[in-house]
Amino acid sequence: YHKAVDWALRHDEFYSTNEVAVARDLLKRGGERAAALRAGQAPWLAQTGLVVRAYQSKIDGSIQPYGLVVPPNFAPGGAPLRLDFWIHGRGEKLSELSFVDGRQKSPGQFVPPGALVLHLYGRYCCANKLAGEVDLFEALAHAKKYYPIDDRRLVVRGFSMGGAACWQFAVHYPGVWAAAAPGAGFSVIVRAWTDATRQKSQTASTREQSANLNEPEPRRAALLRGLVRTPAQADPHVGPTNFLAKPFVIQSTLSTAK
Repeated sequence: YHKAVDWALRHDEFYSTNEVAVARDLLKRGGERAAALRAGQAPWLAQTGLVVRAYQSKIDGSIQPYGLVVPPNFAPGGAPLRLDFWIHGRGEKLSELSFVDGRQKSPGQFVPPGALVLHLYGRYCCANKLAGEVDLFEALAHAKKYYPIDDRRLVVRGFSMGGAACWQFAVHYPGVWAAAAPGAGFSVIVRAWTDATRQKSQTASTREQSANLNEPEPRRAALLRGLVRTPAQADPHVGPTNFLAKPFVIQSTLSTAK
């Protein structure tokens, strides 16, 4: 709560006059949580409905917010719940102040019965690239400390810019999701990646053909017809075994982003 207001003041991110009242409300709510913690209490851990949470990022030590919609059937230590991620669309005025305020007032477009919904801030409006991509996994790791989450029922959703991010998560980490639902999300990155991969594959194929002119006739003919793919032709980033299925890839992402 404090950071959302502090950054709005530091960076002149008040975009309407009513956001002054929003800032005062966030400071009040933050003060109430601090007082509860001082008394050894944390009632929001058992709260249902709209709950604002945050974690400290391993990338830069900053506090990053996220919003939860907690179903009425939630109970601490209870049965594992489905979790849907919602990735927001572009909003140039979506400061942390605005995001946190919104997560206290609206459950969003999709509220599946009996499921948790986690609204990502995603480091503002970067279509969840780079640190914005890591944000999802850090938020998930934090939420798992307090809520029973079923890893077999993780769903990712988004619209517009959030739809593009949804495509990205679905393609980069297909083994993570039970389902992905991108809405109106551009996918030009997929086309650029495909074009680059095709060029790389063609170059590798040409080199392989040149290097294997002394191969036995049947295999050489097969190479020329493109019927045989050798290790030199294979792209290491293609194939289900190389998509994210284990935490080491996430850790690698975190290490690279530091």
